[in-house]
Amino acid sequence: MHNLKEPLHLLVENGKGDQMTTVLNKVASYLTGLSATNVICVALGTTLRLASTLFLGQESNKTNDTVTLLSYGGSPPDSSGQKYMSAVQIRVKTDSIQTGLNTQQAFIRQLHMNSLGGRGLTTSVNSAPISVGTTEGGEKSIFVTNYYIKHIKI
Repeated sequence: MHNLKEPLHLLVENGKGDQMTTVLNKVASYLTGLSATNVICVALGTTLRLASTLFLGQESNKTNDTVTLLSYGGSPPDSSGQKYMSAVQIRVKTDSIQTGLNTQQAFIRQLHMNSLGGRGLTTSVNSAPISVGTTEGGEKSIFVTNYYIKHIKI
């Protein structure tokens, strides 16, 4: 478990993170490598950059539109230890309900049944976009989708 006073992306960069942190780092690495013309970046209206528009483990209080990756438990490894599954929630915080929904749909189109750029890692969507309300004060709408990350030792 990490110290909430230290941002999770710094823990990842410093090598202090656990397995869940590693999963977030792999997803973040994939997302920050997307071009400005990628369907996700077009829907959100910006590219994804760590600590600017993309955050790991803790939602930002920035006023711009942001994406946050949160990890949560998956299933235990299979009996051979060759396969296991973790889970990631992608949260989009934006001024516009339409932008939030469009961005979540873009994440689904881009990530569902896709490799994360490495061998043995694939994603599958686990939920439709869900509106979870607004930030305190109602300035931003928040939408989430959940994904399984399947790990297979190759």
